Amino acid sequence: MRLMPRSLFARLACLLVAAVAVALAASTWLMHRDRGEQYLRSRIEFNAHRLTDLARWYDSLGRAERERLAPLVSLPGLRIRLAAPGLRPPEREFLPPGAQWLEQALHDADPQRSVELHRIERQPPDLDAPPGRRVQVWLRLADGDWMVAQVRLTGGGHAPPPPPFLGQLAATLAAVLLVALIAARSMTRPLDQLADAADALGRDLKRPPLTLRGAQEVQRVAQAFNRMQAQLLEHLDTRIKLLAAMSHDLKTPITRLKLRAELLDEDEVREKFIRDLDEMQALVQETLAYLRDEVAGVSPELCDLNSLLDAWLADRAELGQQPQRHGQAQRPLRTAPAALRRIVDNLLDNAYRYAPGDVSLTLHDEGDSVTLSIRDHGPGIPAEQLERVFEPFYRLDSSRNRSLGGSGLGLTIARHLAHQLGGSLRLDSPAEGGLCAVVCLPRR
Repeated sequence: MRLMPRSLFARLACLLVAAVAVALAASTWLMHRDRGEQYLRSRIEFNAHRLTDLARWYDSLGRAERERLAPLVSLPGLRIRLAAPGLRPPEREFLPPGAQWLEQALHDADPQRSVELHRIERQPPDLDAPPGRRVQVWLRLADGDWMVAQVRLTGGGHAPPPPPFLGQLAATLAAVLLVALIAARSMTRPLDQLADAADALGRDLKRPPLTLRGAQEVQRVAQAFNRMQAQLLEHLDTRIKLLAAMSHDLKTPITRLKLRAELLDEDEVREKFIRDLDEMQALVQETLAYLRDEVAGVSPELCDLNSLLDAWLADRAELGQQPQRHGQAQRPLRTAPAALRRIVDNLLDNAYRYAPGDVSLTLHDEGDSVTLSIRDHGPGIPAEQLERVFEPFYRLDSSRNRSLGGSGLGLTIARHLAHQLGGSLRLDSPAEGGLCAVVCLPRR
């Protein structure tokens, strides 16, 4: 089992190739066996006619002439000699396969002549047939003497096929294998498309449904997948609308509470109330923005990434923030500008919130993908917390974050948008300190 390939396409291809190879091998063996049988029959008929012709010729010769000519008329696999005077054929016994054909052929060639066949057990020096495949043929001559012929009964069944036949067999095998590979690919391609659709479903629930094609079982799987996608989309849409409505309804009581907080006489208490209410309002706004992104999705288009970054950094310069930019994109990138700006803004906000000093933005074009890195020299994040900070509303230090602002949704929104763009977002902790946020966007 460990030698079996892992992919379904490879397994189907191997099974089809093995089945075709076995079928061709069996058919070739059967054909070669039949060809050998036909060759054996034709060889036996040739030997039978030659023996009867020799017997007729020997009838007109004397014994001395017969013995002198015997070595000259012998052929490979057909040795001729004269039996000693008075010697009779041995008793008939069980003959090897093919001997009956020879006996019948001799009788058909010369019905009036007496013929006896005897099995040879020892190997004559000039016969290369295996034991049990040689016979002695005794033909009675006109004067009563016996002409003895040692005949080989092996045919062409053990000989290798001729080269033209092997070439035709190889061409047939190649053609059948090509058809088998195409058939296996046509059966597994819908499964590959289903796997790609399942992988893309995690990034975009609103992707187009699968096209129903292929075998009936594959179409049923595609239909079930499309139904699951529709149910997930409906379920998520209901939850998003419910949360959006709740978050929107919270804006009104928060506003009333802020107005009432202004009426408080004690300045310290009033400031604490207003600060808490501002934080609640920011949290509601971030939640609404996150839900709007879930509902709206992204609309990719071909963009000049260098121009977009220049424009966004110019807006940052008006706020007194001047991150250092490095690198250039070699060609346009298909992406959603609004979603990408949201990612960059959230990462820059985090960088300047916790590390107001030196912040750099590096663009690296790798051909099939574009990597955008935002580096700061702040306190950084412990390695065991690098993934947890992407959880919604998670804060490393609630008291510190409360003083610095933020809702705990910035990184969550940024990673979610990166996934919708088909890319990824990760955080690295450089050895020299600080934090580096890396956004990787594919060009496909």
